[in-house]
Parts: sequence; structure tokens; C-alpha cells
Amino acid sequence: MIVLDTNIVLEILEKRHHLQAVLDLLGQHSKELIAVTTLTLSNVFYVAEKSQAATIAAEELLKNYVIIDVTSADADWAFKNYDHKDFEDALQVAAAKRSGAKLFMTIDGPLTSKYQSFLPIQLVK
Repeated sequence: MIVLDTNIVLEILEKRHHLQAVLDLLGQHSKELIAVTTLTLSNVFYVAEKSQAATIAAEELLKNYVIIDVTSADADWAFKNYDHKDFEDALQVAAAKRSGAKLFMTIDGPLTSKYQSFLPIQLVK
């Protein structure tokens, strides 16, 4: 299973700068389950709800993915590992790690550097 960071989902929905690289990597992993955390759901809909069309597109995209809960155990792990910066990143990584993800995909370089010792992370460039 591959877990997508919120920024990867937003790349797809908003057709941002890294879209082709994201699509290419997802194509290379087409036989894998793709997942997002409940935190990503919340973040994406916060952005998408500014437009009804964006909300519909977000629903259609996210329905294709496995949804991973963020648990109190993930919060405990995040408190121990986030080093008082980007708690949301730590929660995402904790949920992916706990769920047995083979890979976490992001465009966030600092997240990659900080957490790659805990979980394989693919930095999309």
C-alpha cells in the first residue's frame, strides 16, 4: 500500500506543477493499493469547499483510495517525533507506518528528510 500526502492529492486535483511526475509515479505503482489518511480528507475538503466543482472532483478522486484512520496511537507517536514542527506531517507518517504502508509519497522535502528513517518515502520532484 502507498499512502499519499495531502500535497500529492492537491497536486492532482488542482493540476499543479508536479502533476505529471505524480501521475508517472502512480502509474509505476498501479498494482498497489493507494491510501490517504482521514487528515488528508479533512485538509482536501477544506481547500475544495471553496468551489462546488472542486468538491465533486475531490469526492470522485478520494473515493478511489483506501482511507486510513488517524488514531490516538498515531498522535502519541507524532508527539514523540515531530520535534515541535509540522505536527500534521508526523500524524500522516504515523498513520502510514502503523497501517503497514510500503511507501509514503510527498512533495515535501523536509518531511522526507525528517521521517525517511521510519518509513520509505518517495519525494516527488
